[in-house]
Amino acid sequence: MARRLPLSRAGVKGPLSGSQDHVKKPMKLGGGAWRKPQDSAKNPDPGLDAAKPRWVASMPILTPEANNQGRHDGTHEPDPTGGVRLDCALLATGALTGVAVAAAPPAQASAPASSDQAARFEVDFLTGMIDHHHMAVMMAEMCVEKAVHDELAATCESIVATQSAEIATMQQWLQDWYGINHEPDMTGMQSMHRFHALDGEEFEVAFLRSMIRHHRGAIREAEKCLANAEHDELLTLCTDIRDAQLAEIAQMQDWLQEWYDLPGGRPVGTA
Repeated sequence: MARRLPLSRAGVKGPLSGSQDHVKKPMKLGGGAWRKPQDSAKNPDPGLDAAKPRWVASMPILTPEANNQGRHDGTHEPDPTGGVRLDCALLATGALTGVAVAAAPPAQASAPASSDQAARFEVDFLTGMIDHHHMAVMMAEMCVEKAVHDELAATCESIVATQSAEIATMQQWLQDWYGINHEPDMTGMQSMHRFHALDGEEFEVAFLRSMIRHHRGAIREAEKCLANAEHDELLTLCTDIRDAQLAEIAQMQDWLQEWYDLPGGRPVGTA
């Protein structure tokens, strides 16, 4: 049955624009801790790049063309991050030298992480996941309007609501912990116009395959978050992202098989 539902965007903090003119960056102290800047113009950041992480910047937008790059037997899917990952070299170095990275005390709710390494990771992860979630929200909003199956439209409504709320939460943490204001980056979103030309079966197949790949990218980064972040709230969110999106991948794979007799890609456990 066709489904056409009106939808108002849920809970995204601030305007959805690519501008980051108001981004404030933390100031590095001599003792290695991070503090929030009073005036970003007077406090240049020598050690933290708050620009969009490479794993998001290099990610191709979800397009119908991208769906045809993998093998049809579902044994290979293009890597949505282009092979670029969050920089965990410092963590690896610590492991090799016997430094007990996990022994650091938990970060306080309104304070930055206790180490430069964890602070860099958290800022990089939060800004990147805000942008990544924003892509998913834009795609899911289109799905709500175009989906043929009621079940898919309902899942897309859930993605919009859940990930919009998570965007707002991550924006608030960036502000509270690091004095950074970050709005979702729109770079690359112009490519989404290709989906506007698709309807019915074509749209659903393209959307399901694309969102499965997109979810896999989020799961990989959430697992890195669980190994590198300090704030308990962020660790909890990363667990929620991983678990929710693994379940959604399994459901979307089932729908591809059930509705269109198409493979859904690798098993869920191989995200």
